[in-house]
Amino acid sequence: QQQQQQQQQQQQQQQRRKQIDEEEENRRRRRQQQAQAEAEKALEERRAREAREAREAEAKLAEAMAQPAAEEAVPEPAGVPVLIVHDAADDTQLTLRIGQRVHVTEHRTEHGWVYVSLAEPPASGNAAGWVPTFSVDPSARIPGQ
Repeated sequence: QQQQQQQQQQQQQQQRRKQIDEEEENRRRRRQQQAQAEAEKALEERRAREAREAREAEAKLAEAMAQPAAEEAVPEPAGVPVLIVHDAADDTQLTLRIGQRVHVTEHRTEHGWVYVSLAEPPASGNAAGWVPTFSVDPSARIPGQ
């Protein structure tokens, strides 16, 4: 009878272990399913967000394409106005008159000279040459003043 009780206890313990193992397996499966569901939800949310962002970008592009450019290309100015008359002393210099317009180059000297070309070249004579910087640049100082 004692032996029979021991066998019953062992059977009950085995059944309990089996039940615990099944419960553990069920919990593991539920956790795995929950993780998979969360991953799928996150993926759906990401896809929805990306689709929304793509639609917004397309709408902005369509709007930008439909509107005229706010800043059209500004034509290059017709040069800067001559501020002070300059009479050329030699053929490397350019004679300037008030009312003319010139294109100023980046070629400048430390002695206050700049190389310019006339915006409207004359029929004859020089169309480019050296002039005093103060002739075309209002920020330049006139010598002696």
